[in-house]
Amino acid sequence: MSSLLAGALRLTGDMRDVLDRRRLIESPEFAVPRRASFDVLVYFADRPKNFYQVQQWLAPLEELAKTHSTAIVCTRADTARLVRERTLLPIVLLDGAGRDARLARTQQPKVVLYLNHNNLNFRPLRFVRPLHAFISHGESDKIFMSSNLLKAFDFNFVAGQAAKDRLASNLFDYDVEARAIAIGRPQLDWPSRAPELPDDDRRVVLYAPTWEGYRPTMRYSSVVSHGESIVEGLVRDARYRVIYRPHPLTGTVLAAFRHADQRIRDLVAAANDSDQAACHLVDESSFGWQLQSADMMISDISAVAYDWLATAKPQVLTLPVDESASTDNTVLLSRLPKLDVRNAPTIVDVVDSFLDDSGVHEQMILISNYYYGDSARGTATRKFIDAIDRLAGYYDQQPSGDSGHTARLETAVGDATRRIADKLVEHTSGQRTISRQGPALDSTTAQFVVNFHATDDRGLETMAARLPALEQLHRERGIAFMVSNTRALEYVRDVCSLPCFLVYGAADPEHLVRTVGARVVLHLEQSELNFRETGIHDVAHVFIGSESGRDWLDNRLRVYDSVLVPGDDDGARIAETVRGFAGSGKVRVVGVDGRFDDAQVVDTLTRVADGVVSLRAKRDERRREIADRIAREFDADGRA
Repeated sequence: MSSLLAGALRLTGDMRDVLDRRRLIESPEFAVPRRASFDVLVYFADRPKNFYQVQQWLAPLEELAKTHSTAIVCTRADTARLVRERTLLPIVLLDGAGRDARLARTQQPKVVLYLNHNNLNFRPLRFVRPLHAFISHGESDKIFMSSNLLKAFDFNFVAGQAAKDRLASNLFDYDVEARAIAIGRPQLDWPSRAPELPDDDRRVVLYAPTWEGYRPTMRYSSVVSHGESIVEGLVRDARYRVIYRPHPLTGTVLAAFRHADQRIRDLVAAANDSDQAACHLVDESSFGWQLQSADMMISDISAVAYDWLATAKPQVLTLPVDESASTDNTVLLSRLPKLDVRNAPTIVDVVDSFLDDSGVHEQMILISNYYYGDSARGTATRKFIDAIDRLAGYYDQQPSGDSGHTARLETAVGDATRRIADKLVEHTSGQRTISRQGPALDSTTAQFVVNFHATDDRGLETMAARLPALEQLHRERGIAFMVSNTRALEYVRDVCSLPCFLVYGAADPEHLVRTVGARVVLHLEQSELNFRETGIHDVAHVFIGSESGRDWLDNRLRVYDSVLVPGDDDGARIAETVRGFAGSGKVRVVGVDGRFDDAQVVDTLTRVADGVVSLRAKRDERRREIADRIAREFDADGRA
């Protein structure tokens, strides 16, 4: 299927869902209650294909609902229907930023939980009163788990010490001990029902690869590189039964992974046809029962690799072939047996060597303790509920503040967000991405990248007002623009000669920032795409406020390392409105009487860029300290 046809089908499905959502949104089953009903909201703004992310949380959330009224918020009708089929928890369906604001005003939730880094999280994160917590949908050493976006949340619920070390090793200026709460993996307290497998002498090997990811830095999947060799080798040996469990999103981004997945499924089917006693399985069920049923697992760097640790059974980790994939020397990667693509054809020998290794069990227990702490059944669920109790207590201790001001602010921001999102749709067809501008990009060096996606006159005027300062920075340090729509591209090229590149998707911006050697990413607006790009690592993210209007002044400013404002009044309002900013030193006044001073802007941004060198050095020192501590706790064999 061509990308054009796939895009057309997706657009048709989206339009159909919009009509369906309009019909459902006022029905009692999905409507926003008129009176306050929920202490906890779980915000899930995703498509049905990502249902697995919320599915694994349903049992812990249902347990939470016994003490804290809890609802799941969806933004798509098809997703809301699917979630409704699987749980008795209330489901609220929203249709845009304005209704998000209504939900916050009427329900006054104490805590909002997030399962992923969907761009639409941008909407509820603006609300000032509730505590925002990221709970993820799995524990792993993927770069996703230490995204810079975590700074936007009040708290990050993590599995254990390994996650805290990961955050400390990757994020600038992030107080891990204050903001990361270890709860283990509550999902593992509620295993799903296992299918019936023959009770025979075959050893069961679970092969559970991850998907290809949206960005090259997240391309950990072994489906294309290792998959066929692994499955073909094992199904040929009558001593083994294979459970092939591909990630639900396999092949949704790259066709090569979709085709390889189908070939592996065909191998399993052919093996069962030739030997009906084999009972090999292609598994598309919820994860959990496999922990008890399989004797060994082969996986990629993904959440299932870490969930398996609780079993203390043998495990082999594949090494990604994509050199862009981020692979820090973590405890798991350095201490588990690894399968290089060159050795994939010898998988039977690899499995034979580890299945009966008497030292594996002790080693796996030590690694499990590092990643999860106490993994006794029920412990993680209790920690999860205790953490929600703690956040609800923080909410109750907050001063009530000016709820009228907050409501007006949130409604205004919601309307602005919706206008920007609507206009972006008008300017995204027929675009050229930086993948076709390689030579020009490769020759560009810039310490600053301007993340600019405006499509309305006000956004363009905001950029034009900052242009003298940006041109001065370019002369001194180098600047490159990255834009996501043709109007912004044309506007930048009309008003200045600064390098400007059209980017598309999640991979292009990250590639651009790395290629030009940027230290700082500048943001001139509050939009979903700006929010997405704040997830890029190893740079400082700076927001520059506008002189006209203050709808940019909201809770989402927390994700930035620095915020430049034109007057003392703005600094005072941010300190009063944005939790955690008072006394942080992140707000920098670079103007007088509500007007920016270009010289102050240039001087401040130059110092921020210089400071990134120090931030990177401190980060590297933390990494060395963590590595030394781990080395003391684990010897070369992985034993304490």
